[in-house]
Amino acid sequence: MAKRYPNLSEAKTEVLLPDEKQLVRQLEVKGKNAAYSLDYPENMRLMGKVVLPVNVAVNKDIVKTVMVQAKIKVIAPVVETAQKISKYQELTRDKIMYVERDLSVLPKGVILDEEDIEGCETVITLQPDTVLLKQMIRKMPVVRKGQAVYAVSMADGITVSSKAIALSDGFTGKNIRIKIDGTKKVLEGVLVSTIEVQVK
Repeated sequence: MAKRYPNLSEAKTEVLLPDEKQLVRQLEVKGKNAAYSLDYPENMRLMGKVVLPVNVAVNKDIVKTVMVQAKIKVIAPVVETAQKISKYQELTRDKIMYVERDLSVLPKGVILDEEDIEGCETVITLQPDTVLLKQMIRKMPVVRKGQAVYAVSMADGITVSSKAIALSDGFTGKNIRIKIDGTKKVLEGVLVSTIEVQVK
């Protein structure tokens, strides 16, 4: 588990096999003392319901392989909300907690480390005791929709700037649409600072 998923090196893993009597009948090698080993194929997801190859060996030689249905539980601390958090509210450490959960029954994108929420906000309202998923949060925008900015352009070596309004939330280095003050003119440019949008 640790080799396949380094961030789960501290997780507790439990493999649940089917009815023991049925399994013994499947693995039996009459008249011989056999040894058994589980095999984990490289492309297999090591959690949830799986089909595992069980190797049966006699004198260290594998004499047969039986495919066995199993369930792999992976218990690890995940980040949950400690209180209600409104949409677009900044995530801080006092608003979260760690709770041990079985990752095999949780959706993809579970957040395991509080460092992953630094500088982030929610994109939906979250109730207390909600398991945080990556799709529930985003980096906090540098500019908010409706915020005043400057449209900056270069012409013949001269910098021209005009007051404008952001038409959406903006992130440094990303495109953003703005409307020039006092006009209906809408431009798209790159947000280069908390107040400047570089337009052509």
